[in-house]
Amino acid sequence: MPALLDRIQDDIKNAMRAGDTLSRETLRLVVSESRTVQMNNAETLSDEDVINVLLRQRKLREESMEQYRLGGREDLVTQVQGEITVINRYLPAQMAEADVEAAVARILSESGATGMQDMGRVMGLLQAELRGKADMKKVSALVKARLG
Repeated sequence: MPALLDRIQDDIKNAMRAGDTLSRETLRLVVSESRTVQMNNAETLSDEDVINVLLRQRKLREESMEQYRLGGREDLVTQVQGEITVINRYLPAQMAEADVEAAVARILSESGATGMQDMGRVMGLLQAELRGKADMKKVSALVKARLG
């Protein structure tokens, strides 16, 4: 079992002892989703697989939060923000904006990208390097600004 998943399961136990319902339920969903991924792939999970599950869970919550805001449900926005905070504890540290800009400039230079037709290739390279470390929506916007 991946070390990250072991850590999450230990933290579920700690959350139960502490009466932290938000952390307990959020982490249980992550473990459940990780097991589903493992069953679907018929392989053992790696820490990278667990990080991908965490990223998907965070993205789902960010999308839900936008919908709750539009619907005027601030109570649900607050709950989802708490869930995102719990998930973020297990993700790699986010890169500084200057570091992201430097990575984008470097990949654009190395790949020889000249226009929007190169967007997919550039984003593929950046995805491999920055996934989990930077907001890929912001990265995409940076690439579009430089290529467009």
